[in-house]
Amino acid sequence: MADRTPYTPRLREAIILSKCEAERLQHGHIGPEHLLLGIIQEGGCLACQILQESDVDLDLMKDTLELALGTGSTSSDPPRLTNTSFEIWETMSEIAQHMGHRFIGTEHMLLGLTKIDSGAAQCLRGFGLTYDVISQQKQQLSGSQPNTRPRRNQG
Repeated sequence: MADRTPYTPRLREAIILSKCEAERLQHGHIGPEHLLLGIIQEGGCLACQILQESDVDLDLMKDTLELALGTGSTSSDPPRLTNTSFEIWETMSEIAQHMGHRFIGTEHMLLGLTKIDSGAAQCLRGFGLTYDVISQQKQQLSGSQPNTRPRRNQG
């Protein structure tokens, strides 16, 4: 049976890398900061392109996040998403839907990270990245694609 979740392969990879980052840092949870680290580790996704086009030093952002997170203690259980990460998950799905996109990608996660107060959102703001800035960069990188047109019957 085929997987029917609407996530792009790059988002799936970023999620796997988020879990790996949590494990590497010996955290028993996957928080927003781990999600952002997963995006950075993925490297070739649209969210990374947005960060790079915004003149973000990805190594510096990674170091900033790791310093803020610190190292935890070893846990035998696999890390699980925090409540805040679940909120980001819901938000990125809403963002993709609002944009009229059929698939949820790393760019939607990056936008979602700016909407929910967290260490990741603070880090992004520290690098001058807000929802509007990221949205504008996304538009410039993807151009005007048919799937970015406004939805009908918005009232």
